[in-house]
Amino acid sequence: MDTSPRTTMDVLDIVSGQLKDAGPVLFEFARWAAELRVTITRLRELVAWLVEHEFLALEGGVNGIARLWVNPSVAFAPQTDPRIVAARYRFPLHHNGRRRHDR
Repeated sequence: MDTSPRTTMDVLDIVSGQLKDAGPVLFEFARWAAELRVTITRLRELVAWLVEHEFLALEGGVNGIARLWVNPSVAFAPQTDPRIVAARYRFPLHHNGRRRHDR
């Protein structure tokens, strides 16, 4: 099924198009895998890479639908402190800029 090369940028394009207010994006793996013409496994790998590199945060998932938070710092220039915006938008960073699970 993986007939076209897909990248993390494809996932970011989808997620950015789904942003509403300051909440998470409900990401339907089956829907987007079909649209991108990739396997759900491949799409999960792409999302996992984005989570690992802190572009996104994964806040659980049920029935193939994940709650993804976009790291607000990915839209800022280098050397910008993302903690203030992250706190406002509830991106899961804690006070020293590290992810909650890295404490």
